[in-house]
Amino acid sequence: MRFQDLKFDKDKRYALGKDVQDHCYYLSIPVRNSRIEYEEYYQLTDKLYSDFMNNPSEADRFAKECRQRLHDDLLILSPGIERGEPA
Repeated sequence: MRFQDLKFDKDKRYALGKDVQDHCYYLSIPVRNSRIEYEEYYQLTDKLYSDFMNNPSEADRFAKECRQRLHDDLLILSPGIERGEPA
């Protein structure tokens, strides 16, 4: 499995983990379209990952910004034609 969640917040609905293929960290959020629910993965620097692990409120803020599509430049996988909405 490419994406390995290391920590997740069930209430805030995001996960922090490691992309074992590209050897980088990520924050993921669940999204859904009319057919499927899936995850969007946003690449993190080592420093951001460490900051988020030590300060969950910063990770909460970043996840919220991802839901607003403010960090699309950090998406590890490009969304398909029918991009989902945050779940």
